[in-house]
Amino acid sequence: IVNHECKFVAKMRNSTLILIAVVMTVCIFANVTGVTRCKGKPKDSKCAGNLDGGNNRKSKCKKSANKNMWHYNTRTKNCTQFNYLGCGGNNNRWCTKALCEACRRPR
Repeated sequence: IVNHECKFVAKMRNSTLILIAVVMTVCIFANVTGVTRCKGKPKDSKCAGNLDGGNNRKSKCKKSANKNMWHYNTRTKNCTQFNYLGCGGNNNRWCTKALCEACRRPR
């Protein structure tokens, strides 16, 4: 009976380790790729356009506001963080610095 219990505990530990590894992999993938939900993300981000924080004239704008958006500056070839107010603006708006920096690479 003791041997059987030890095997059962060992299997549970292995299952727990596998589950932890899967969860960590998903979290890392989501953070690296920027797949996580991003308020204020345009449907089709573009690498060109002046920094435009949009506006918050309507109450619905608050739902899309995001203080952590990134803008690609075509002149300096750098990304800067800015506060998106939730409505309007242009499509030069990125959810992560890594996604914004992809504008540096030739397409």
